[in-house]
Amino acid sequence: KTLARQIGTLSSATMLAAVTAPKVALLALVEWLCDEEEQSQQFSAGAAGNDGDGSHQISVLVVDHIQHAARFVDETFDALCQSLHDAAGKVANSAADCAERYLVARLATIESPDYLFDMFDKLQLVVAGDAPLVSPESLLGLFVRRMILAFEEMSFAQVSQLFLDSQQYAAGQCPRDCLSRQEADVHLKQQVDSLAGSGVSNLSPRALHQRMKRLDETNADASVSRYVRFLNAMRSLDFSDAIDSLHSFYDRHAAQQSAPVFANAALTLASLHYHYGHWQDALLAVHEAVRIAQENGDATCLQHALGWLARMGKSDASSAGTKTLPHLFATSTNPDEDPRLHAVAQLNLARHHLGVAALPTVVFRTLAAGFSLSTSQALPGVMGMGYALQASLWELYGHSDLSALSVQLLLRDADQCSRDDTCEAFCKLANNFARQGNFQMSNAVLKMAVERFPLPSPTARLWLAAAAQIEHNRALLRNDWASADVALQQLSAACAGVHQAETEPTFRRAQYLVASGQLSRATEILQHLSAQGLGAGSDEPSTRSLAHIKHATVLLELARVYQQSGAHTSALTQVLQAMSHAHRHHFDGVEASCALLLVDIQLQLGLVQHAQRTLDRFMPQVLAHGSVHEQGKVHQLAGLCILAGVSDQDDELACVQDAVGWFDQATKLLAQAEALRDLRDTRYALVRCHTALEGHEQLAATHAREFRRLDTLLGQ
Repeated sequence: KTLARQIGTLSSATMLAAVTAPKVALLALVEWLCDEEEQSQQFSAGAAGNDGDGSHQISVLVVDHIQHAARFVDETFDALCQSLHDAAGKVANSAADCAERYLVARLATIESPDYLFDMFDKLQLVVAGDAPLVSPESLLGLFVRRMILAFEEMSFAQVSQLFLDSQQYAAGQCPRDCLSRQEADVHLKQQVDSLAGSGVSNLSPRALHQRMKRLDETNADASVSRYVRFLNAMRSLDFSDAIDSLHSFYDRHAAQQSAPVFANAALTLASLHYHYGHWQDALLAVHEAVRIAQENGDATCLQHALGWLARMGKSDASSAGTKTLPHLFATSTNPDEDPRLHAVAQLNLARHHLGVAALPTVVFRTLAAGFSLSTSQALPGVMGMGYALQASLWELYGHSDLSALSVQLLLRDADQCSRDDTCEAFCKLANNFARQGNFQMSNAVLKMAVERFPLPSPTARLWLAAAAQIEHNRALLRNDWASADVALQQLSAACAGVHQAETEPTFRRAQYLVASGQLSRATEILQHLSAQGLGAGSDEPSTRSLAHIKHATVLLELARVYQQSGAHTSALTQVLQAMSHAHRHHFDGVEASCALLLVDIQLQLGLVQHAQRTLDRFMPQVLAHGSVHEQGKVHQLAGLCILAGVSDQDDELACVQDAVGWFDQATKLLAQAEALRDLRDTRYALVRCHTALEGHEQLAATHAREFRRLDTLLGQ
């Protein structure tokens, strides 16, 4: 994206704009606007209408086409006629009809190249003389004069080609690409801004590829077309074409620029390999950039290369006194000389602190330093990166409400943020709604992400994966195995080729097997993931924290397997390891989830007092920041602890009544989460409670019917 900002308009040439068939049509419209007699004759023969207002709107349309010629390079003759009607509106539709009739008739009279010479001879009268019809200094006048001058410079062969193009254009065919160098640069700049910003283009990947090939033929020295092809290949995930286009771009760019660009080329190549998960190739490219930058004395490039090394290389210090790469990156940048790079270095250091299990206060203090600099220097893009990191931090630390607040702050300035950060913000917000059982709002947020980042944008894989994960979680709670399997297939497709998410479909498959009772196969998968431990992606600060939290969730799922198979001692060991790992890295949300399973196991082992103490410790965390399913589970376990702790016969009725209140609240929350199995178990507990209470026979019968319905539904 930094490279895209530097490209701009590479050409400093002031070549004349080429005369094309669409511009001949615009010149014909200028003729019609200047010929009041022709307009009055056509209006007298047509329907009545506000001709003056319509002529003004058509003049605005012509000016817009002149100012943004590259935008309308693909516009057909029929599309131009439709634009006339859209510009004139319903009130002045007669003016559009008259202009369209004149345009059709005028293009039809061009029967040979000689008619083009006559047309441009007449156009000279429009801007010449003591009282010209169009001021030569106006935008229309400059356009007409430039077209006349360009036409006079054309050879007879070029005029003949223009005649053929005009005939094809009038017949409704797409105009042939014939842009000047200036117009080509403007068109390329628009494509770079579009692809580097939103990741989408008004052309399909195939159509844009063909357009760039044609621009290469007509503007052989326009190196930016190769960069557009590189961005287009990244959009369509074509690694081969991406790397070929990148090499070609820098080969041409180096020949056109006096300053050396090879170090920047190596860094861009490193980002390409990093995007596709080729870690060793990316590191080799960064080392090459460092070597070149050192030879050229390029301190700025060295700082950027150090930033990439801090992001990709091993950051564990060999001794207590050795500074890690993220620390070196943060201390080597000068906030006065390059505030943006220094702010990014602070954010990278915050990621490093997270990966090495530093205290949350240290992580947020470093993050605040990056925020402070980006605010004082007005760096909205860096602020967006900071909000994205802050949302991820709060989510990892188990504070979903604060994570949602950071997401909303990011979406407030979404136009200034990267497309990946914006799409991830939408996904986090959708997941937060799904965790609270509000699936309608979750789908609405995902729909917004789909509209903003449509396929085949590479960013679309983020909302594809998020939608599949949300649907998979929901299907498992409903025991809908068919939907869960479909969601797994969608998740596998979305994560294909993404190194950071390569184990996610495998872990989800294990969850599916555990929920469906296929414990043997699930144990094999989970033990394999546990044996992998923190190896995958742990060298990179941005993914090391994800590896830690994934390791804790794998241990938690293994504990569920042992619990369902009756090996409670092994389950207790696994869940305590998971809690210890989550606690060491301050992942309060994961630790609370482990605590819920621990309470369940302790109740099954008859350790009621231990279960009650564990529940009392983690209940505030779950009720404040847990999902609606976890909150329902907390209420269910609280009721079970009360029933299991009854020791005095005289206090039994009071305890049962107290447990009913917890179970009633659990029923509401679990129904909202669509957790059918836990809801069935809660209904069964309510049946037992109401049966023990005198005068509650009707309530017991109601809960018994619901229990049988859920049991039948789960058994299907």
